[in-house]
Parts: sequence; structure tokens; C-alpha cells
Amino acid sequence: MLVCLICSHMEAQTRLVGPHQGTLKAAGKYMIELFGCSDHMEIYVFTKDLQATSNVGITGEVQFFDGKNTVVAQLVLYGRDGFAAKLPTTEFDSCSVGISMPDGRITAEFPSECPINY
Repeated sequence: MLVCLICSHMEAQTRLVGPHQGTLKAAGKYMIELFGCSDHMEIYVFTKDLQATSNVGITGEVQFFDGKNTVVAQLVLYGRDGFAAKLPTTEFDSCSVGISMPDGRITAEFPSECPINY
């Protein structure tokens, strides 16, 4: 039990925060930022030095996992460099973002930042 608490505390302290104050994760030669927990989430892709990348011609999806089911939401363009995905529910344990970039597919896994009420 103590080990779980220590690991959880360490993970919270090492969370990388992106330019939009979302969680930032490495994905190949890119970084993916994700945030939001109401009816949609926002996703941004950056170079390793946090330069925004254009979303023109880019597609992707978010897979939501709740321990039993997986639900997929397609990304839609948001502004010039972002994406949005409609949350099918806020009751999920984690999600995986998959984006097809011009030079290959990138993915990153994120824990849920939504309060779980089930």
C-alpha cells in the first residue's frame, strides 16, 4: 500500500505541463498535449522544442478505456494547430491518443483527469 502511495506521489510530481496547461507526453519525435474534462478534450502536437505543428491534413482518434469497454472518438480540427474530441463519458480510467502525422503515426497514453463517479 505504501509503495502505491509513493508511486502515485512521484507520478504527480513528474507530470509535464504543456503550453495550454495540459498534460504533455512524448510521442516519437513529437510531444502531445491533452486537457479537458467537460464535454470535449483538446489535443495539440508539438515538436520536441514545443513548436506548434499545423493540423492541416492530420487525422487521429482518442480511445477511452474504463476497464471493461473501449470507446473511440475521432479528432476534429480545432483552430490552426489543435484538435478536439468529444468525450463519450467522463467515467474512464485512461485514454490513448493516436495521430497520423505526415511522417508516421504517433501515440501517447494518458490517465484520466476527470473525476470518476462510478
